[in-house]
Amino acid sequence: MAKNYQILSTIYDTYWGSFAQRYSELVLNFIPEKGQITVLDLACGTGSLAINLARNGFNVKGIDISTEMIEVANLKKNSIKGVEFKVDNMLNPDINRKVDIITCAFDSVNYLLNSSDVRKMFNSSFELLHPGGRFIFDFNTEKAYRKNNNFEIRRMVPGGYYDHKMTYNSHKRLAQTIFEFFDGQWELHIQKPYEYKEITQILQQVGFEILFTFNNFKGEPVKQDSDRVFVVAEKPK
Repeated sequence: MAKNYQILSTIYDTYWGSFAQRYSELVLNFIPEKGQITVLDLACGTGSLAINLARNGFNVKGIDISTEMIEVANLKKNSIKGVEFKVDNMLNPDINRKVDIITCAFDSVNYLLNSSDVRKMFNSSFELLHPGGRFIFDFNTEKAYRKNNNFEIRRMVPGGYYDHKMTYNSHKRLAQTIFEFFDGQWELHIQKPYEYKEITQILQQVGFEILFTFNNFKGEPVKQDSDRVFVVAEKPK
């Protein structure tokens, strides 16, 4: 078994790269003022979101626990100014300065398998933000994993294919996604769903003010059956 994103990093953008472009537009809509904005992108993956924000004039640092994802990000950034990448853990980033914006995109929060780690990540994000700084992220609810239980699809990649299989254990409240590659290698990804009330409660306990929550990129309100929730929270000035 390969570690998370050891293989998937090489083909990640083929199927999920467009999500970063839409996320960039979302972030830009919620930046309160222009100028020399500093951004920390947690679990930055292949760096698409960070690179898009740097192209818009922001100074961006992207961190990810996957060495392979950071290697891809560094290759992609080429000569783009204002962005750097580092292997680091989003629970307690080794950053020596405060920032204006923190992002954590594409259900990366769901890789934290208990609420104490979510609280730890929210706490460290709160401490790293300037007063008035904003924390923008999303997460999957249990509806997403129930809907995709027993999901399976084969996708073609250069030189072959991979099988994407997902199951959800409602008793353990854990989702298991297996990526099986044509050469026999495979990766196992485990995520945990979180609910709107739980996440917003932890945010408020940490000290954040919740400015906006919505259901999708269109900005529609959160519903009882929402499978993904976007959050914009602010550290009080």
